[in-house]
Amino acid sequence: MIFISHSSKDKDLLTAFNSFLTSLGVRKDEIFCSSLEGQGVQNGERIPDKVLEAIREANFIIYIITGNFLESQYCMQELGYAWSSPDSKAFFIFKTEEVEPSEIKGFVDTSYKYSSFNTDGLSLLIDRLKELGYQIISKFAALNDSINTFLKTISDITEILVEEKDLTAKERNEKQLKALQSQYQYLAPGAKAILADIYFSYEGARYYSVRNAVVQSLEQKLFIRRVTSVSVGFMEFGYELQPWIRDYISENKTIQSELKRINGKEQIPEDPDF
Repeated sequence: MIFISHSSKDKDLLTAFNSFLTSLGVRKDEIFCSSLEGQGVQNGERIPDKVLEAIREANFIIYIITGNFLESQYCMQELGYAWSSPDSKAFFIFKTEEVEPSEIKGFVDTSYKYSSFNTDGLSLLIDRLKELGYQIISKFAALNDSINTFLKTISDITEILVEEKDLTAKERNEKQLKALQSQYQYLAPGAKAILADIYFSYEGARYYSVRNAVVQSLEQKLFIRRVTSVSVGFMEFGYELQPWIRDYISENKTIQSELKRINGKEQIPEDPDF
């Protein structure tokens, strides 16, 4: 199994990289990536336990080192655990353009060879996958097409990573906040009904089915988060608003009025199979 070590903040890059691997012929069930639905931690599983289990089972670890990776304490702990594992692991290191080699310290330092997301780096990865026994497509034209498609897909993503490197932490947070806020206007009435249900509740939290697709979507978009309290009922968990969306609603009277109106009319969507 391939374990992809990454920062959850680089999800767009991870999604493109996962598509690249599967286009080569690697099966989805051969890839563990904790940020991708169906290829990482499932509902009801403890994230640290599942990640450690996946590292133990993997025979190949791919590190995708970005600025976000280096800033994440969790990523560095994951890196340390994988490196100190008693089992010998094959690994491959990608470094994005905004990261200088001198910034990488610790278990995997500048004495190790890094590859960039370019034709040479991806070709080396393909050779390594073949050596490890993964069934990779053999036609040169198909391989070349997979590489070109991936590089074209991530060109804008990696450019943004380079541009954001020079921003202060405050500027990055403000930019992320504006991006999140811009998503609000595109939410379906059912999704806004859930936000209203939570916002106007006395406890500031509500319980929903873990299989509620709308709730899952709001959680992935960082609108709501799972409450740490004990679940109520079978497969129901408490959810509360993320601080940014609570502040956003509180400071915007127009949105408050909209949610109050929706709260009295819209039915909270539930999974029909639950």
